[in-house]
Amino acid sequence: MVNQKRPMTPSRAVDRRAAIMLGALLNCGVVACSHDDKPVLYNHVSEQGPGGVNLVSTHFARLYRIIDVDDKKHKYTPPKYLAGLERPQSVFGQDHCLAESAWILFVVTTEGAVTSPQVIEASATLPSKRAIERAEKMRFEPATLDGNPIPAVGDFHFVISCPTAPGHRP
Repeated sequence: MVNQKRPMTPSRAVDRRAAIMLGALLNCGVVACSHDDKPVLYNHVSEQGPGGVNLVSTHFARLYRIIDVDDKKHKYTPPKYLAGLERPQSVFGQDHCLAESAWILFVVTTEGAVTSPQVIEASATLPSKRAIERAEKMRFEPATLDGNPIPAVGDFHFVISCPTAPGHRP
């Protein structure tokens, strides 16, 4: 018996494309995909304290391919805050002021927007959702690497303090 090719009909072409995409998906899988499939995030390591690199990896390794940047090899300029934070108002509960604070780690895009905010530490009174909403409103001048804008890790410590006069309530 001679093996004859069947003509390629539109429905066979669609089936073939679907089979190719399914094969690629099965070969890659969710966990087995190459880290090259993730967007790149630059992490400045020259000024970080103990555990700084681990913090970035802990919070962003699932979403980004992290590239550490060292001042010895490149000229790095960190993101520069421009705007977006309104003056925080003191928060009162049961007739006394509640001091609030949160430390947020995030990505500053090449356009200067904040994305992927993560709460690293927060006071009990400042909900993480509120801290993230405030972070997402911030705008930055993007970080640069050798003069070119890059997506980079940024952080911000929000502090809402209480008025100095005891019992003062606006």
